[in-house]
Amino acid sequence: MRNLSIRPPAFRGRAWTLVVIIALPFALLACGPSKREQELTAENATLTSRVASLQSDLEQAAAAKTTLEASLATARDALAAAEGERDAATASVAELQDTVTGLEARLTEAQTRFDAASARLDAANAQLASATNELTQAQARVEEVEAQADEARAEAEEAQARSQEAQDRVDEIAAVRVESATAAARAEAEGLRSEVDQANAELDDLKVVYDAAERELGQLRVARDDLERQVVALAGERDAIEVELQTAQAAATAAKAAVAEAVEAANGAEARVQEASMSLAIVMQQRDEVVAENARLASERADLQTQRDEALSQRVQMASELADLAAQRDAAVADLDRLSATVEASQAVRSELQQRLGATATDLDGARSRAADLTRQLEALTDQRSQLEQVSEARQDELARVRSELEAAQQQVATLTGARGIYTVQPLDSLSSIATFFYRQGALWPRVLEANAHLIDDPNLIFPGMVLIVPQL
Repeated sequence: MRNLSIRPPAFRGRAWTLVVIIALPFALLACGPSKREQELTAENATLTSRVASLQSDLEQAAAAKTTLEASLATARDALAAAEGERDAATASVAELQDTVTGLEARLTEAQTRFDAASARLDAANAQLASATNELTQAQARVEEVEAQADEARAEAEEAQARSQEAQDRVDEIAAVRVESATAAARAEAEGLRSEVDQANAELDDLKVVYDAAERELGQLRVARDDLERQVVALAGERDAIEVELQTAQAAATAAKAAVAEAVEAANGAEARVQEASMSLAIVMQQRDEVVAENARLASERADLQTQRDEALSQRVQMASELADLAAQRDAAVADLDRLSATVEASQAVRSELQQRLGATATDLDGARSRAADLTRQLEALTDQRSQLEQVSEARQDELARVRSELEAAQQQVATLTGARGIYTVQPLDSLSSIATFFYRQGALWPRVLEANAHLIDDPNLIFPGMVLIVPQL
């Protein structure tokens, strides 16, 4: 590789600078505020709206927190009331249980008393029946003894009458004193005396029996009176026991009723306790929910506060950026004013550039035509040189002149087209190897072909010494 010449296109750079200077004021006037300024303004408005929304959300969260705190206080009051009601119901249940226990003890005692009174009543009834039976037997015995006494009295009276009659007859017989009394009369008298003695003996026996009957009758009467008193006492005791039994039955019935009422009250109290427990569980659940909701709202409030702070920070930053952009815009307006002063001069420069560009196009066509002719001459001279064993000095001078003129012509084309420079083809070069060398990509060889279209008809037919233009990418 040789004769690589890369020259800065100074004229073309100055032209582009003038074009930019001329176009910039019109672009600034046409576009108005920059896109970044518009974006910042929109973002500022969005952030302002977001800050207002976050502030509203914070206020709503604070109101919700206040409501929840009120609900929590109400729930706590309800919880305290439910706990108080539960404690009162528990105390009432305990008191009722104590009452039930006492009533059950009283019922047991009354039942024991009732059973004892029933046993005593049964014993008294048995004693009364026995005494009544004994009294009946004694009464019958008294009547029997009285009948026997009456019978003995009658017999005694009859015996006494018979004795008297016999005595009278004895007396009569004795008064008669008949000397001539017969043996029969004496025998009769003896018989009568014997009857009198027997009657007296029977009378004495009857008196003994009567006296014994009288004594037994007295005893029986005393026993009867004792039995009657015992019957009356047992009847009074039975009546008292019946009254006590009725009292015990009434007490047992009252105790049973009181136990039933206490059990019913205890069941009601237990139901109230269960209801209070359920209410307490519900209130506790509501309190837990309120606490969780309060924590969630506090977290949301903290997040919203953070977002608001971030939004305010972004707003301040964007306000600073807007101020910077406003300053830049003011500077740009000042630059626009300064550039406006150069517009008239730029117009003159533009006219001059147009004239020079017209002349440059003519020069470019001439330079390309000259380069094509010189390339053909160089190719012909190169072919002749390869066919000759010795080349004369005049031929070498001519070949050097053609190469020099070709390089000058291609350099002029490169300058006019703004190319990177020129390159002299070396042996074994190809358009793809040249593109690889300059662009690091062999596939860009059509760009080299396009820039040298006035020289190359076939991309495969380039030769060493050929001067090519290396275009800009």
